[in-house]
Amino acid sequence: TRWVVTALEHRPVNQTSRLPSVTPVLLRAGARRALRCRLPGPPSAFMAQRVSEESEDPKQDAQMLEIYHQSIQKAADAAQRIYLRPGDALVVDNYRSFPGKGCC
Repeated sequence: TRWVVTALEHRPVNQTSRLPSVTPVLLRAGARRALRCRLPGPPSAFMAQRVSEESEDPKQDAQMLEIYHQSIQKAADAAQRIYLRPGDALVVDNYRSFPGKGCC
């Protein structure tokens, strides 16, 4: 499955939801990379990412997306849940938490 990481960066994926978008799942901007992640939920949650109509190898692209979606679902299932009660507050350092800057 190591090939999936490279494939996610180079193979166009149809990610159209409201606006047309056919791009790789993993995007680079200089030394930084951004991963387009679809959150878990009903089976339709992953339908926004599908094999591009222009795919040179639709079968392999479908396998790539299946492995990617399974990995995202596995991580979501294992993630710690934080439950807030009325009056609680949650402060998140967006600089470190979401883009992963300055981490480790």
